Amino acid sequence: MVSNEGTGESPFAKLFSWEGTKDYGGFLSLTAAKEWRATVGEDDIIDYLHDLVSTCVLTLANDRSLRSFLVNSETLSLLPAGDDGG
Repeated sequence: MVSNEGTGESPFAKLFSWEGTKDYGGFLSLTAAKEWRATVGEDDIIDYLHDLVSTCVLTLANDRSLRSFLVNSETLSLLPAGDDGG
């Protein structure tokens, strides 16, 4: 879907009124996503995401070239307090 309404508060704003192609897939999939979450169950989804993040953190921690992506502080931490990732 393409929009080129040519509207805007100024000639400059009108230059950027064209949206190009717009993907409505996310909006159109909301009902199916809500039904899927109800079928799978919130606890299972949360467990899966927790395991995924934990695996990613361990992968980063075990690769010295990727450790800079980890956050380690007392308020926001991907590693247990006092763990240097090694």
